[in-house]
Amino acid sequence: MLKLKYEDRLDFSEWSRLLYRQLFFCLIIIFVIEATFFIHTNSEASYGSSALPSLVVPLGIQAALYATAVFSTNYFIKKGSPFMQSIVMCSFISMSCYLLTFRLYRIHSIYIVSSFPLLASLVYVDRKPLLYTLMINMLMHLSYTAYILPARPGYIAGASKPVELVSTSMFLIMACLACNVILLVLSRVVNNLIVKDEELKLDSFTGLLNHTAFYERLEMLIAENIKDGSEFSLIIWDIDNFKDVNDNYGHEVGDKVLLRFSEILNKVISQSDYAFRYGGDEFALLIRKNAKETYTMALKIREIFYETVRRLNLDVPVTVSAGLCEFDKTLFFGSNEFFNATDSALYAAKGTENKDLIVSVHTPIWEDETPLEQYEAPSPSL
Repeated sequence: MLKLKYEDRLDFSEWSRLLYRQLFFCLIIIFVIEATFFIHTNSEASYGSSALPSLVVPLGIQAALYATAVFSTNYFIKKGSPFMQSIVMCSFISMSCYLLTFRLYRIHSIYIVSSFPLLASLVYVDRKPLLYTLMINMLMHLSYTAYILPARPGYIAGASKPVELVSTSMFLIMACLACNVILLVLSRVVNNLIVKDEELKLDSFTGLLNHTAFYERLEMLIAENIKDGSEFSLIIWDIDNFKDVNDNYGHEVGDKVLLRFSEILNKVISQSDYAFRYGGDEFALLIRKNAKETYTMALKIREIFYETVRRLNLDVPVTVSAGLCEFDKTLFFGSNEFFNATDSALYAAKGTENKDLIVSVHTPIWEDETPLEQYEAPSPSL
């Protein structure tokens, strides 16, 4: 399925809702325009006979189109398809403008009204909705000029039809090119905002994602799990005896330990996983795997880290403890309960005499697969 350029970065569902809410007020304006046009072109004696075909029916069609657009947009919001949201909204706006042009045909009104759908498509900051809007507007205006307009009462056949065909087509193309320039500017602005936003979510020392980014990614993975059952696990790490390293060897060596552990996390996880410096000497991983696979990865991280620490020749035993938990929507109501359960597992590991443990919660114990002692932390109260 086609996707919008920034749909992984921007919440287009809110933009779509905002767009159709504003279009409701546009329908009111269209009603005022239609009513004014009706009064201006009909005598008082003919109001009763002309109201149904000239006023009620067109407005009824507009209202039906609007209701369909709102229903369809909300449907695709639930489905998580921003591209289809853009198609629905651009189609509705184009058809509404087409109906308005049909009622109030003037060459200058075509130029004004046909600009609205092209401009509205820029809300989605992507060239695909813009080109789609250009295409359907071209088809509607060309069919209107070639087939519907000649059938209208009072139409004078002659050389005007090819001129109108060319003029409306050229205007739409030029308007699209102008909108494309605006789109390029918007894309640069969005790119710059994304870069700045990402910089704010990075830990300046280790280059890992920071505390703020952690909760954003966690909420995102929980939403995916609830939607389609995508499994994921959380590991919270803590470097044991890190304060002793700083006290005995200085912050330079302590910083080196933090950097080495950060590098190992980035090296071991896949591109679909996330590594965070949660704060101080605490780190977190969000892994798109079940608890057993994540546990195997945790053992690998621990093994590489210990080999790295040995090369530093420190007298202080530097180990890592971790709490591990796989998300289960039947056990956790949200991110807070899930994080607290994993954090409890970490504290259970840190609370033992030798530390150096990976403690799992709500997961099986694989005693025959690991030399590590492992506990199952108490379940959170539901």
